[in-house]
Amino acid sequence: MSTYPGVVLGVPYTPPPVPRDPWTGARMFMRDRWGIRWSFCGPRGTGVRMQSGVRGLGMPEYTRFSTPYAGLAGSRHRGSRAVDREVYWPLWVWQDTDDQAWLDYDSAFWRTMDPEELVTWEVEQPNGTLRYLDVRFASDNNVAFDKAPGMRKWVPYGITLVAEQPFWRGDPIYASWGSAFEPQPFFGGPGEPGAPPLYISSDAILSEATVTNPGDVPGWPTYKFTGAFTSIEVELDGFLIAYDGVMDPDDVLEIRTDPAAQGAFLNGVRITSQLRSRQFAPIPKQSTVPLAVNVSGSGKVEMTFTPLFNRAW
Repeated sequence: MSTYPGVVLGVPYTPPPVPRDPWTGARMFMRDRWGIRWSFCGPRGTGVRMQSGVRGLGMPEYTRFSTPYAGLAGSRHRGSRAVDREVYWPLWVWQDTDDQAWLDYDSAFWRTMDPEELVTWEVEQPNGTLRYLDVRFASDNNVAFDKAPGMRKWVPYGITLVAEQPFWRGDPIYASWGSAFEPQPFFGGPGEPGAPPLYISSDAILSEATVTNPGDVPGWPTYKFTGAFTSIEVELDGFLIAYDGVMDPDDVLEIRTDPAAQGAFLNGVRITSQLRSRQFAPIPKQSTVPLAVNVSGSGKVEMTFTPLFNRAW
């Protein structure tokens, strides 16, 4: 052992970690029709960069319906309807390798801008929450080039798009019930005391739950029944949908309540008129309502809906 007079040895100083920047902002992306996700943010280099002046993140435009009073000031409100949302993207297309690489990258981006196809605008919050808006190309606003394309590492564009469904989508909300889940042993498995593995497989599913719509507009659910059923009832907030037809184990019955594509479909064939009750109803906005599922048979019951929001966060 060696000693060094006048020398004190200690653990080297470790600086504290750099604190997280609390103001990183939301991130934006575009997913094209081939499933490729284009980032609209990040460091310089190859990419597409969103600049200031973007429109479409806030409230949609509404048309208000009203009836004027006879002999009185003002009017009576009769409702409102959100119209197509106009979106504006001020973008830089950036590629700093060489002139041909810029031309190729710019060409690849513009192939996504097809007025006959939808792309999805995604906004991601710092906590990871995503919202989506399906948009369609409308115009490049007669873009003007002040230099020959390929002579600069970037070119600014102002792109106008339209969202025919003007609300921002959240991630789908999903629930399921039924014997299609992995069965659990009743008396234990191999090597355990008791009888051989036995499983409970009821011929009826009865469930009462609640479903919450966090969205800013009513949410229209889709119900899917897979399996052998002889009776189906789903009651949402007092509104009943019922079907008494006999289904085989491989049959699939899908009931869509959305007025834009409403109906009941057994193995893809419309059977809406065969429903005993068809009180199609939405889940009210920003509400929690009771949901009761009562079916006879064995199979799986699924419910899903997509919450819709006025804004991107």
